[in-house]
Amino acid sequence: MDSNKDIIQSLEALLESLIRMVAKSNQHVDSLNNRVEQMELVIMELKKKECCLANSQDTPPSVKSGKLVSGSRFMVSV
Repeated sequence: MDSNKDIIQSLEALLESLIRMVAKSNQHVDSLNNRVEQMELVIMELKKKECCLANSQDTPPSVKSGKLVSGSRFMVSV
């Protein structure tokens, strides 16, 4: 009878341990997911800046004289 109680207690302890392990694993996945999202945002911002720099180099002289020009996605002022 005592051996059954010991087995039950061992199984309960094992189950609790597995639950804790899964919870920690989920936390690590959430943390990695947040980092990936941050990296995606940084990449999008860098692409946007790169696009704006490329467009500002190709602007006509009227824009370079200091006038505001409204584009479909942004406004450029030099």
